Amino acid sequence: PFNRGLSAFWNWLISIDPGLIRLQTSSWAVLTAGISFLILSFAGNLLGQASPINLLGVIVAVSAIAVNDPDLPGQRITTLLTPLPALIAVLLTMLLPPTPLIRELVLLAVIFAAVRLRQYGARGSLFGLVVFMIYLFALNLSLSLGQLPWAVAAILIGMLVAFLVRFVLLPLRPAV
Repeated sequence: PFNRGLSAFWNWLISIDPGLIRLQTSSWAVLTAGISFLILSFAGNLLGQASPINLLGVIVAVSAIAVNDPDLPGQRITTLLTPLPALIAVLLTMLLPPTPLIRELVLLAVIFAAVRLRQYGARGSLFGLVVFMIYLFALNLSLSLGQLPWAVAAILIGMLVAFLVRFVLLPLRPAV
């Protein structure tokens, strides 16, 4: 009875997700978010850093799941480059004056730039997504330049976790 139920579940799963691509992608997202959050929380507590900054790394890690380059080397390169737009967005929020009007105008410029980046294909779309999400989140955190080292570390740790989960721990197996 148990084996028959397990078999029925497996058949149902295969029927709604042939190749188990959705399961693989969701597994990447859950593991990446969980592992990066645990590492950043532990390291942040150990170093006395503010926990909201840790979420910058989690956002970068989960965003890296959206890498959609057509070939594996391109996917690896895009994943490794993901911190660059995130760091630009964080630095931009740190350098802006606290004037709401200026921050909102820059937000509009970031949205425009994110949409324009889509013309550069999958990599540009991802970078636009990352710039927008990180800028918006960092804007709400009101980060200072003194928090830049931990923000950089959190973003790099998030990217590293995403890379390891996607290409080492659970690599996509091509269909035979």
